[in-house]
Amino acid sequence: MRQIFVLTAVLLSTALCEAQDTSKSRISGVVYVDYFYNMDRDTALSTLSDVANGGAKGFNGFQIRRVFFTYDRDLSADFMFRFRLEADGATVAPNGKMTVALKEVFLRWKNVLPGSELYVGLQPTPAFEASEAAWGHRFLEKTIMDLRGIVGPRDMGISLRSTFEKPGSFNYWLMYGNNSNNNPETDKYKRLYANLQWKATSEFQVVAYGDYAMRSSAANPNTGAPMDNDVFVTGMFTGYGVANSYMLGVEGFFQTTQNGLKKGSVAPFVLGTRYGLGLSVFAYAYVEDNVSFVGRYDYFDPNIDQSVKGDLRHYMVFGLSWKPDKNVAVTPNVLVESYEQAASQTYVSSITGRVTFFVSY
Repeated sequence: MRQIFVLTAVLLSTALCEAQDTSKSRISGVVYVDYFYNMDRDTALSTLSDVANGGAKGFNGFQIRRVFFTYDRDLSADFMFRFRLEADGATVAPNGKMTVALKEVFLRWKNVLPGSELYVGLQPTPAFEASEAAWGHRFLEKTIMDLRGIVGPRDMGISLRSTFEKPGSFNYWLMYGNNSNNNPETDKYKRLYANLQWKATSEFQVVAYGDYAMRSSAANPNTGAPMDNDVFVTGMFTGYGVANSYMLGVEGFFQTTQNGLKKGSVAPFVLGTRYGLGLSVFAYAYVEDNVSFVGRYDYFDPNIDQSVKGDLRHYMVFGLSWKPDKNVAVTPNVLVESYEQAASQTYVSSITGRVTFFVSY
């Protein structure tokens, strides 16, 4: 941790010394601060899995949900280096204090091929960058695949992506990574990512996504023998709109886990492939130059087999955003998550009211 702070200080000092040459070095970042109040919760909420809106009923307070510090340095016309740190309320040191972690460290090689760039290092994955940009309200919530942990937002690896901007063009993004997010690698298994984006017009885009996560074998619960346990994810995003004006987006994914389904309470168990499904629909519209309404609905079922009950989740986000400055937003918002009935047990929905302050610099 000490080394991270020392490196940050060095980079900051370097950037300040080069302040007169802003074309080479840039500092930027974001800050999310909330006041939240958990208006309603089920007493059995802690027994449920895949809960996005947790915490106890009545719990409230101020929180720093996210801080980014980003240093970008143009090394030449073709090479750029990025160093990014992140702090959030969910990541704490052993003493309980908020801590800082590496978020991105990569080298970008521009024009390595005509219209393409090469990235090496800890970098974004291809899964939901387009949908997150279209959603435009990451400060309220992650997009569905990020929120539900289907694909990590960062990975250590190498990627090649195109940069065509002309309407009607296709862009590709290929990546080979550790599948360890921003944690150190601990095994030999890797992940292959790919997406293809069609920018039909300046307002309309379609993105097709897929990845293959290699994993170690799982033990067959009936025989103890090793069996495949790899995971495949396919996704699709469609967006129509103009950034900072209006937007309508639909994002969905389908997850396949080999031998991830186990039926029965005693051996011999019936084994099969587990299928997960998610769908997210969002929209926002500005009613004034600096005032907008935003809403979103997510459907998430990590196991669509009819014999599995109690795991389906419905999630909603509503907000009214006011921008007193182009780099500042104040957004009263409400988060609602409901839970599928399990056997004879029903669950009260989780409802949280917040006021979120967003700053970019």
